[in-house]
Amino acid sequence: MTIEARHVIAAFVVIAIPLLAIQTDADNQEDQRKARQALRDLVDREQQAWDAGDAKALLACYTEDFMSAGAGARPNLTHWSQGQVGYTYKDLLENTSKADWSNTQKARIESEHYEHFWEVNHIHIGKSGEEAVLKTQMFWQNSDVDAGVIKQHSHSSVWMVRKINGTWQFHAAFAPVFAYNDEKPIPEEE
Repeated sequence: MTIEARHVIAAFVVIAIPLLAIQTDADNQEDQRKARQALRDLVDREQQAWDAGDAKALLACYTEDFMSAGAGARPNLTHWSQGQVGYTYKDLLENTSKADWSNTQKARIESEHYEHFWEVNHIHIGKSGEEAVLKTQMFWQNSDVDAGVIKQHSHSSVWMVRKINGTWQFHAAFAPVFAYNDEKPIPEEE
């Protein structure tokens, strides 16, 4: 090989390696973007399944060894230091198998003053790309006609998520990390 050919090859290598690194970085960013969107979609599917009373769709969002840990409805440091198992996949399976579960869920969203929304406010994907941590904020509002009030509840949760056979699923949760409950009078009709 001539000296000129070696210089051409060396110049090509000097140019090609940074270009490959740029492409690899762009590919990684695109993979991260897709994973983040898939994780947001998981939360959307899970919350929509609750509202729709769709047990099959709900259970598909969880691993079969899912477990939540909780501190109670009004968490504080003392409650968290005495944390307890909240619910498991087995509990979800048992509850969604009840004959009236789906109809009860559907009836809830048709009630007057019902609201339900959520957001994902933090995502961290592990180095392997197969595990992630999410933080979500949920909000519900229902009316209690007998008491004459609209009840509001909001809480944040931290979720551990795993990719199982290419699909993200909830593996564990800490909830609520923060909770808010309030009531306001049902407005009188004009």
